[in-house]
Amino acid sequence: MVPEMQPRIREIHLTTPGQKVATSRNVTLIVGPNNAGKSALLYGILHEMQRIEGQQGPDHPIVDSLEVEMPSKEDLREFFAERSEIYPPGTYRNTFYQETTYVVQNGTPLQESVIDQASNMTNRFGPNISSSLIAIIGPEGRGAGLSSRQAPDLMNNQAPQAPLDFLWADRDLEEKMNGHMHTAFGENIVVNRHAGPNVHLHVGRVETPEPRIGDRSPYMAELMALPLFNEQGAGMQAFMGTVATLSTDRRTILLFDEPEAFLHPPQARLLGTLMVQLARETKTQVIASTHSDDLVRGVLDGAKTESEVTLARITRPSHEKNRIAQVTPSTIKDMYSDPLLRFSKILDGIFYKGVVLCEAEMDCTYYSAVLQHVEETKELAASDLLFTHSSGKDRLERSFSALHAASVPVAVIADVDLLADSAKFRSIYEAMGGEWTVIEAQFNVLEASISSLKRWPSRTEARENLQKILGVDGNETLTASELRSIREAVRVETGWKLIKKRGRSGVDSGDPTIAFDKILTECYKCGLFVLEVGELERFHPEVGGTKQTWLRLVLEGGLYRTSDAAQKLLLRVRRFIEGLQ
Repeated sequence: MVPEMQPRIREIHLTTPGQKVATSRNVTLIVGPNNAGKSALLYGILHEMQRIEGQQGPDHPIVDSLEVEMPSKEDLREFFAERSEIYPPGTYRNTFYQETTYVVQNGTPLQESVIDQASNMTNRFGPNISSSLIAIIGPEGRGAGLSSRQAPDLMNNQAPQAPLDFLWADRDLEEKMNGHMHTAFGENIVVNRHAGPNVHLHVGRVETPEPRIGDRSPYMAELMALPLFNEQGAGMQAFMGTVATLSTDRRTILLFDEPEAFLHPPQARLLGTLMVQLARETKTQVIASTHSDDLVRGVLDGAKTESEVTLARITRPSHEKNRIAQVTPSTIKDMYSDPLLRFSKILDGIFYKGVVLCEAEMDCTYYSAVLQHVEETKELAASDLLFTHSSGKDRLERSFSALHAASVPVAVIADVDLLADSAKFRSIYEAMGGEWTVIEAQFNVLEASISSLKRWPSRTEARENLQKILGVDGNETLTASELRSIREAVRVETGWKLIKKRGRSGVDSGDPTIAFDKILTECYKCGLFVLEVGELERFHPEVGGTKQTWLRLVLEGGLYRTSDAAQKLLLRVRRFIEGLQ
């Protein structure tokens, strides 16, 4: 029975004043953009844990101090007793212990006096006990614990150390690991206990029943013919190595650096689910840095309660500073519950410095191309922004709110007809921090002016357009395309449609133009970039065709490099997001 009270990390204080990570007792995920300090944070935890109380040492660039939760002297002894071999004072084969000694999984002998001393610590474990309580597992070599090795020497009191030792000694555990292997890869594993002093792990299944060790049987030939686990791909070794470590390691805190490395999305998601389940079963505190949306989803899928998981987003506004945004699991779960958000790339925004939210995918393609060109020509550092879309104006607010709740800096780029529906425009404007009273009077002026621009088609225009449409095909029945063309030919052209085609130049001069400029200026302040030119295609009005054709021609012809208006817009967007980081 694992004691309830165990050594834990309660808070991680960063060198940036006021910035800290409040951890969960089960799984804490560290997310954020590249080079923000996710991995460094983990190694900083280990660095701080191993410091000697009161002794000065080299400072870590990210982690300043820790708050740890240590059990009482009696509870800490019970904790080590449950996961160690205990030796009272005396002489043993090849060794002598002066006081009661606990030999932990990694073979380190801990004297009772050292354990008692550790129970008084509040901000680190110290070098004598850290290796028995905390470990860091990097992306490389996670399957090493399942590689072929010698069986534990029980005559010399050698306890199991590597995960394979535990599988060798526990057939129930072997069967459980086999289940995880089959779920993840559709394969089986089997421990080879018939190879003399060595233990091997094979991939596959043996049909012949296993005999007693020493009895001759076709089982051995079948088993030896199976491939070894340590000869399999990096993904399989990484997945099973991580699961086996979570299942067998007796240290109370495990730090995983990018556990999703080498894994395909389904395996990354399954690993996340198993990570929180195994942490719950073994009462292990897991702190993991990740850049995988699939791992995050898996962890949330596996959590039974909100307290089991916390997510901290780390960013680096400058080389000297880091910033932490603590995100509740319910916020992320709410994002995943929305089908549009779940199946788009919007949620990937938590792994970027910021998000530029657009109406459609083609908008994202154009704007990202323009920004990349600007950064290259002006020799600016890559901004690491995610361009993603909300599949139309109606979902802009929902998408923004989801990312904002996860503390992701967001800018929105929208065509000018976002203003055509005053209720929707006001809703997203206020959601992004704008105050309606600041622009209400100007909006009323602009709306009245643009409403007066409504244009009905003349009989002459309608007759000419219909003759063109009906004269193309001699078939008696109209096609769907012709019906759409006819409807378009007699459609009333609203003022907003005209403004979308002409942009600011289509707005009446005087008060309406002043109102238009005021509204756009206030929108820019909160990150809502309504296009002054009207719509995306107006950055290159000389190019015609459908939007898809327009984009292809603009990209293939390199025209995206020539629009000053587009470049100024993207630089403005970039500066806005930088100001939020």
